[in-house]
Amino acid sequence: MLEESIRALAAACGDAVVRSVKTDKWLSVRDAVARILSCGDRQHELTLLDLLDRTARQLEAAENAKDAPVDRMVAEWQNRIADLLQQLVGDQQAAAIQELGERVILPASDTNTRVVGHRPTSVYFAGNHVVGHTSPGPVNDPDDDWEQGS
Repeated sequence: MLEESIRALAAACGDAVVRSVKTDKWLSVRDAVARILSCGDRQHELTLLDLLDRTARQLEAAENAKDAPVDRMVAEWQNRIADLLQQLVGDQQAAAIQELGERVILPASDTNTRVVGHRPTSVYFAGNHVVGHTSPGPVNDPDDDWEQGS
């Protein structure tokens, strides 16, 4: 369950990172992601800031939305965030999960519902934990094989 919750959080967070690039929320999202996931390691924070800035430059360089590698970048950030969260343990992991929800996902959206790739996904928080996520499921999209659930 914890790994599934981390993946759900990482999906929403990766989407929030990429989709906030060309908005007024970019700098706060960028700084929060780097600070939270570096866990106080300044060199790691600088490395993450460089990766985030590279993502922004690539998206800004795309001539139009069709040229932008949005889905690929969302997937890259989802995987990177999930991997970093899985390296954390106990209170450090719980704090990072809570902060990513509060300082990255929610500020990047007007609601807690985001489109991750092409699937609407909701991530629900209770205290320091992601307690569920939903997708439209195969009932609404026959090509969607992602299990409905929390």
